[in-house]
Formats: sequence, structure tokens, C-alpha cells
Amino acid sequence: MKQFIHLILYTLLTFCGGADAFSKSCTDLLLTDRPRARTGPNSETYYYWSSAPESNFFIEGHLVGGVLEYGIKLKNFHSSGRSEHRGQDLFHDMVMHFGLKNIEAIRGKWSEGDNFTEFFNNLEDMSEERAAKNTWSGRMASNYGFTSVEVVDYSVLVFEKGKYAEVIFRRPSYDLRLFLAKLKSAWSMDYWDE
Repeated sequence: MKQFIHLILYTLLTFCGGADAFSKSCTDLLLTDRPRARTGPNSETYYYWSSAPESNFFIEGHLVGGVLEYGIKLKNFHSSGRSEHRGQDLFHDMVMHFGLKNIEAIRGKWSEGDNFTEFFNNLEDMSEERAAKNTWSGRMASNYGFTSVEVVDYSVLVFEKGKYAEVIFRRPSYDLRLFLAKLKSAWSMDYWDE
């Protein structure tokens, strides 16, 4: 019976595109013995963390209507300074602060930084969606099951605002009846009739 339950859970997570993400997030992120980030005045819709009160290294997130928007800075572009904190740990802390069940989508608005550079470099030999998935934010979103991507808008031309990109990462939506039908067909009828 234990193996049957394990198989059902694994099948469910695989079908939803999250078995690897679930496994990775549980082992790499939840079970590691790492210090927790110090946080500022946070709420249900706002999260802020900084390594020191006047530090240039931070993560800030806003959750509005189920859509998470955030900014993170772990490098100082004006010097060789770099934070000793890992971005994926800070991202994880922010997601856990809001609660994964409360996040319906993750929006990226990029006009500078690593995501911006990666996205536009990726466009040279990838589709828009694949280019977005292969950014740091795309990989972090994927770790939490947000594997469906929509490129809302981007410009490679330099306007008054400059180059920019806006993307939204969502969890894939599935019809539960279709999933159960596939699961049932994968097993002999004997399991379901007992």
C-alpha cells in the first residue's frame, strides 16, 4: 500500500510538472541547515530582506492578486562587492513567507541586471518562451512548479525607456478528470476495484 501511495504522489507531481522541483526544493531548500535571512517589516503582501540596514544587497517582493513581483540585488555593479548570501535561499525565504499556495504567478519586469542580460542573449538562438525559462528567474520559478511562461512584451529597440522585457511564469493548469483518467488507465482495473 505504501508503494502504491508513493506511486500516486509521484505520478501526480510528474503530471503537474513538479516531481523534480518538489524533490529538489524539499532536499536542497527545506532540509539544508542554513541560517534564516533577517527580515524587515513584512506583511501578507510585502516582503523585504537586507543583509544590513544600509546594504545594497536585498530582496523585495510584492504579492498582489496572487501575482508575485520581486527585485533582488546580490551584486554591487559599481565595485567588486558581492553578497555572501545565495539568491536561491533568499527567493525560497520570500516564497515561504507568502506561502506557495497563495502565489498564482510570478511576474518578471526586466530592464537591467542578470535576467535582462540572459533573456536577450538567449533570444539569439532560442524562442521567447525558452529564453525566459533559461533566465535565473525562470529557473527559480520552475523549481516551484511555475513552468508555463508567457512573454507579455519585450523590445530589442532602444526607446526612451530603453530595452525591456516582461514575462509571467505560471503553474500549468490541468483538468483533474483527465489526470484521473490517465492514472486509472495506467493501472489495471484490479487496483481500483479492490
